[in-house]
Amino acid sequence: MRSESIPRWRHPSNCRRTLAACWSKGCASTGFAGGRPSRASAMSSSTKSSAFWPPGGRSPPGRTTAGCWSATRTSPINPAAASLPRWTRGRGGSTRSRTNSPRRRSATHFGSRARQPMNLRNTMTKAMKVTTNVRNFIPRTLCAALAAAVAVGAAGLARGEQATIFVGTYTRGTDSEGIYSFRFDDATGALTPLGVTGDVENPSFLALHPSGQLLYSSDEINDFDGGATGTVSAFAIDANAGELKLLNREPVGGTSPCHLSVDATGGSVLAVGYGSGTVTELPLTGDGRLQPARTVLTHAGSSVNKDRQTSPHPHQIVLSPDNRFALVPDLGTDKIVQYKFDPASGLAANAPTHVATAAGAGPRHVAFHPSGRTVYAINELDLTVDQYDYDADRGTLACRATVPLLPADADRTGASGAEIAVHPNGRTLYASVRGPDEIVAFRIDGSSGALTPLQRVSTGGKTPRFFGLDPSGRWLLACNQNSGTIVVFRAGNDGRLEPTAHKVNVPAPVCVVFVPR
Repeated sequence: MRSESIPRWRHPSNCRRTLAACWSKGCASTGFAGGRPSRASAMSSSTKSSAFWPPGGRSPPGRTTAGCWSATRTSPINPAAASLPRWTRGRGGSTRSRTNSPRRRSATHFGSRARQPMNLRNTMTKAMKVTTNVRNFIPRTLCAALAAAVAVGAAGLARGEQATIFVGTYTRGTDSEGIYSFRFDDATGALTPLGVTGDVENPSFLALHPSGQLLYSSDEINDFDGGATGTVSAFAIDANAGELKLLNREPVGGTSPCHLSVDATGGSVLAVGYGSGTVTELPLTGDGRLQPARTVLTHAGSSVNKDRQTSPHPHQIVLSPDNRFALVPDLGTDKIVQYKFDPASGLAANAPTHVATAAGAGPRHVAFHPSGRTVYAINELDLTVDQYDYDADRGTLACRATVPLLPADADRTGASGAEIAVHPNGRTLYASVRGPDEIVAFRIDGSSGALTPLQRVSTGGKTPRFFGLDPSGRWLLACNQNSGTIVVFRAGNDGRLEPTAHKVNVPAPVCVVFVPR
């Protein structure tokens, strides 16, 4: 008999028994497949684009790829799978309290194009309706949950449609006041400011619930309610108004939570604490509220860089396409830690527990190829990208190749790798490099997954900590943290990026999330 405490759409008796069939035979439901200026000055928006360094996976001086290269691939990427949706990839300061005060700036704050804020009572009423809708979210199997997630993100927007985007920021020590919202025009790439919402401190990284009606932020702080911990916040979304209603916050049991993910069933939020070396799993209630942490795991170790690697620093957590495993790149220990994940019980150690990178590499973020058989990792410290074969049965990685982000003669002073993502069509990989302030594009070989340099383009600002591809793959939004700008690029069919005239000001942007209306 079904437990009434578990919503039907993610009850184990409904979703887990169809998991194998859904992934082995395919899924019939999814078809598987104006802003306020910052104090920082912006760089010139002129772009630079050039071919660079000879083709092939040559490592930079001083780095060996011994034990990390094989001449042939026994399980080539299926070219037909390259069209699968991107979603199928596994894919300090003051302590002022700002918890429960939804704040909306006036239209004049952003310019005449911004819409007027709603009456607070209407805002809260709409948020309550959204919460009720989530409680009645109807998918009853994981297959249906996958369909909902595809509808939200991977299927993309029809041309000419508009989406709402939410931008996570750093608020401490900056002019930022929370999470910023914009209307995004998929036909032109234009961004129209809506306002500031989600009034919490340092809501740096954001993650969308599979229902599309809830948003979660990793609040990158070190102190909350008298304890040395950061938090995760849960919000109900009003996509039409671009507003968020804070539902609740929960401590993560670690400091500086810098990244989070929501599992495919919508039952858990997973977060990593950069400062404490922790990985946390927080179950969700039926209406999407956070429950106290069920699992808090602590990494151990260090590596060779005495400035950055004296302790563990997990920087990201990404779930596998089948929702059974999780990967956590740990910059401080030069490891990508491998976990098992069960929606019913949470995280557990995998065997082997990790794969090691080159000493001093500093793995920061990873991205799954749409085929689900290749994973790419950007190494922040040594400015390289590692290509891994992914064993989907075991949830483990095996390093296959390493390529440099920059040509051999490039000035690496102050340079560091940041974000990495694979285009939804599986043919191009993008990576951002701070210092030179560029997006680097690689062509992906359809058989081997090997990377070939394609393009380098200026982000038109300083410190591209993050960039986001829209669900259709036609647009890339670069978040320039230190210049306080988001710059829109058009992504061509060949993967090359072309700058547009669209740019908005957002203080210290860290992350963008697309929410179709």
